[in-house]
Amino acid sequence: MLYDDVAGIISEAKKKLGDDYDKYHQDIENLCNLASATNKISDINKLLVLVDKTLLSHMLSRDGSDRICELIPEYSEKMSATDLKISESLWGMIGFYYRLQTKYHDAINIYNTHYNYLCKRSLSTEEEWFAKSTPLVWMYDCFNLIGFRSIAKRFIMLTLIEDAIAHEGIIKPTSGVYPRLVKPIEFSESLVNKFGEQAYKCFCECDNDLKYFPEWILQNIDNDWLDEIPNNNEYRVYIQNGEYLKYIMGLIDDLKKTKSKRKINLRGDLLEYVAQYLLMCMPGNRVDRKVKTKSSEIDVLCSVEGYEVDFRSELGRYIICECKEWEKKANIDVMAKFCYFLVATKCKLGILFTREGVSGDDLEVEKWAKREQLKFYQSSGVVVLEIKEDDIRKVIDGKSFYEILMKKYEIARLDLEDKPQAKKKKKLLVNRAFK
Repeated sequence: MLYDDVAGIISEAKKKLGDDYDKYHQDIENLCNLASATNKISDINKLLVLVDKTLLSHMLSRDGSDRICELIPEYSEKMSATDLKISESLWGMIGFYYRLQTKYHDAINIYNTHYNYLCKRSLSTEEEWFAKSTPLVWMYDCFNLIGFRSIAKRFIMLTLIEDAIAHEGIIKPTSGVYPRLVKPIEFSESLVNKFGEQAYKCFCECDNDLKYFPEWILQNIDNDWLDEIPNNNEYRVYIQNGEYLKYIMGLIDDLKKTKSKRKINLRGDLLEYVAQYLLMCMPGNRVDRKVKTKSSEIDVLCSVEGYEVDFRSELGRYIICECKEWEKKANIDVMAKFCYFLVATKCKLGILFTREGVSGDDLEVEKWAKREQLKFYQSSGVVVLEIKEDDIRKVIDGKSFYEILMKKYEIARLDLEDKPQAKKKKKLLVNRAFK
C-alpha cells in the first residue's frame, strides 16, 4: 500500500536521476517515508517535477543546501526570463522539503538567497517594481517555528511593506501577512493599516531606487512594532540583506566624486542608514536616527532591550553612534568630543562609524585618536568602538556584525593587538629519555 502511495515519487526520481538512481536509492526511500509520514506525497511529487537532476542530487546530499544556494542566481536568471513565479515556486518547494525535515536553517538559507537575488534583480530590471514578499513570509514562518520571534517579527514587517506597496497602502484581510500579524502577533487592525499607509507613502515619496528595498522603508516608519523580547538562543543570530548594504555603499562611493556640501551631507545621511540597519539586525536592539537633544543631535541611538546575556550586558541599555563619512581618518578632536558626549549622557558604549578609521591605526606621528580611545576607557570605563568601511564590506560578504562588534569590544577593553599576527611555529617538546 505504501508503494502504491509513493509510486509517483519513485518513478519521477528514476526519470530525473537516470543511471545515478542506485546511488541515491536509500535517500529516495527516506524521501518516500517522509512524504508518507507527513501526508505530503502530492507536494513531493510536485517538487520532483520542478527540479532537475543537479538540484535533486544536491537535495539528497547532506550538505546540499549550500550548493543549492550557490545555484539560485543562475537558475533564477534563466527562469525569470519567462516568469518569476516559476523560480518562486521552485525555491519555495525546495525550502518546503527542508522544512518537512525540520531543517529550518537550511530552508532560511535558501529563502534568503532567493530574496537577495530578487532585490538585486529589482535594480537591474526595466520593471518599476515587483513583489518580493513570498520568500520574506516563508522566512517569517521558519523563524517563528524555531521560536525566534523577534527576528520573525522583522521579516513579517518587511512582508507587510511589500504587500502595502502591492495594494497601494491597503493590507487586505485575504493577504498572507494579515492573519500572521493580527492573530499570533496580536496587532490590531488599525495598527496594521497604519503601518501599511506609512509604508506606501514612504515608497511614493522616494525618488530613487532605495524604495525597492523594504528594509529602507522599515527604517523610515514608526518602530512601535519592536516589542518582542528575544530569547537566549536568538541574540547571536544575525541575518541581513547584503544587497541593500551594497547598494547604499555604492551610492556613497558615487557621491564621493562630487565635492558639493549637499553631497557630503547626503553621504553622511546614508552612512547613518547603514549604521542603523547594522544595529537593528541584532535581536534586542531598538534603533533610531537623528535623535535631537536640547543641545545637540545624536546620529544613531540604540537601546538594548531584553535579557542580559552577551557583552552588551556589561555596558548598560544605550549605545550612541557617531557617523563621519570623511575621506580622511577621524582625528583626536572627533574622538575627544565624542567621548565627552558619552560621559555627559552616562552612556558606557559608543560606536564611531568612519570610512577610513581613526588616526593612530598605522603608528602615525600626528594626533592619535587611537590612544585617546584607550586612555578614555582606562580613565572612565566608557568603551568607544570604531567601524570602518572594511568592516561593513565584511558584513556584505556575509560576516556577522554581532561577531565583529564583540571582537572589537574585546580589543578595546583588553588593549589586544588589532592586527592578526602570524602564527609562530611551536617547538615540539620531546622527552629526553626517548632521545
